[in-house]
Amino acid sequence: MNLVLSLFTGPNVDVAQMAIYLQDEFQVNPKLNLSFGLRMDMPFYLKSVPVTPAVDEVVNFDGWVDEDGNPTKVDPANWPKSKPLWSPRIGFNWDIIGNNTLQLRGGTGIFTGRIPFVWIGNQAANSGIYPGYTFQVNSTSEDFNFPQVWKTNIAVDWKLDSDWIFGLEGIFGKDIKAIVHRNYNMAPPTGRLTGTGDNRQIFSGFNETNIYSSSPEAIGFLDAGTIIIDNTNEGFQHSLTAKVVKTFNFGLYFNAAYTYLNSKDYTSIPAEIAADAFQRNPVVGNPNNPALSWSRYGLKHRFIASAYYSIDYSFMASTFGLFLESGQGHRYSYVYAGDLNQDAIINNDLLYIPENSNDIHFGTVDAEGVGHIAINASKQWDKLSSFIDQDSYLKNRRGNYAERNGAVLPWFTQIDFKYMHDFKFKIGNKTNMIQLSIDIINFGNLLNSNWGVYKLNRTKTPITVNGIDNEGIPYFSFDKNLNESYIQDISITSKWQIQFGVRYIFN
Repeated sequence: MNLVLSLFTGPNVDVAQMAIYLQDEFQVNPKLNLSFGLRMDMPFYLKSVPVTPAVDEVVNFDGWVDEDGNPTKVDPANWPKSKPLWSPRIGFNWDIIGNNTLQLRGGTGIFTGRIPFVWIGNQAANSGIYPGYTFQVNSTSEDFNFPQVWKTNIAVDWKLDSDWIFGLEGIFGKDIKAIVHRNYNMAPPTGRLTGTGDNRQIFSGFNETNIYSSSPEAIGFLDAGTIIIDNTNEGFQHSLTAKVVKTFNFGLYFNAAYTYLNSKDYTSIPAEIAADAFQRNPVVGNPNNPALSWSRYGLKHRFIASAYYSIDYSFMASTFGLFLESGQGHRYSYVYAGDLNQDAIINNDLLYIPENSNDIHFGTVDAEGVGHIAINASKQWDKLSSFIDQDSYLKNRRGNYAERNGAVLPWFTQIDFKYMHDFKFKIGNKTNMIQLSIDIINFGNLLNSNWGVYKLNRTKTPITVNGIDNEGIPYFSFDKNLNESYIQDISITSKWQIQFGVRYIFN
């Protein structure tokens, strides 16, 4: 049995999470072993949120609505319920032949994590509305749970007499209680765009995007909203890894592996402030109902390989090593510059990729809500169409919306080199060693300046929103100088580096 206690202490909140874990193993026969485990996590809170008139203003306001527009209550003085979170699991290892050369292993179970406790700290720090101006109010949904995921893995390892080892492993994860941020100060949008293939929902007025501040009884202006941490059971992750390992009898060791990853979620925005996590999550229409889309974490394709060669001679030894990584999958979202859905949040609206020139209007909207076509509209379209065609993601999405984190950076490849030289000597009856080492990071870039160079996206906002006219038709502009999606990363990531090391090793 294991007992684990973790504690987060901030200026306004003390949060702890206790865990108890029980495990047992059972040998069915000499070839098959089973393991059973049960973990229980319990979050609890060592401080309470003081109830003040500012908190009462939140609790007593009757205008809050949930993500579906239904009336709801908000009480920042109440922490998420402290209740046990059970995580059962089972695993097995089957030595199929009985000589450890062919093994099948795997397991399945529920795993409990924890949210960034800073979001709980947000609730303590932003629990009330004060006269004049309040940036945000933070709380959690009434039935909120700490994150839980169901994971299953299955793997086979095969060792040949010639010291070749082959492996294949699949991992599947399904979100049971994932995190999503809602704004209970935002009503569902009631309008839609017209005039093109983009008919996304848009907000029709201030009372929709800021319910509290539009109320006659409001004592102040609530800017970022009433951000609620909620749960969703949508989201998954699955990966498949194949590997090969070989040890040669003349001092060479080699291994290589390839992993394919597919992961989707509702949100994967890193943010200390809950309002940032809500506002920076790209959407098509209503930010309170983000779509299930690609996670920003993890490479879709990743290949790694390493090789080491060691040789001993007299009182010295030399080791040469190479490490290679190649991959694709650093994800990003194409969004508009500006606020297309009029939710008072800029740069969070996913692009609609026009199919032809009738699918987009280049121009401006005047103060009376009248749209005016730009005199160079046809040239802007030609440049935009060329930009779309040269982009491997956008050209396949014409007539559709860009997906959150749907675009990926190009493949990258990096080779690192390491050399170690050992000097062995005896002190008494013990052998000590001085080790000199040289590490060259991005060794390929040292050999050729075009190798090991990473690419970055030139822009995530290629189209600018200039306004929406009285008929609901949007008008845009495109930078005619924008003709390529990617630029070279000129940071140290794309440059070779060298480091020297000296170690004294006691034995």
